[in-house]
Amino acid sequence: MRSNDPTIVYFLIAYNSRGLINVYKSTNSGTSFSALGDSGKSMLGYYSDGSGSNTGQGWYDLCMVE
Repeated sequence: MRSNDPTIVYFLIAYNSRGLINVYKSTNSGTSFSALGDSGKSMLGYYSDGSGSNTGQGWYDLCMVE
């Protein structure tokens, strides 16, 4: 992430079941956000293609890199 650009903000939301809901990005200091992924996929689960049940490690050890 570009730490020298304060207008770029990211956040993510995970289900109680630990699955990732989505990652969001703002380019206007958090005034509005756009979803970066497909919320129907299981991106924290076992399969790398996003298939399977939407579970995983959404409650810990996540790292974001731009």
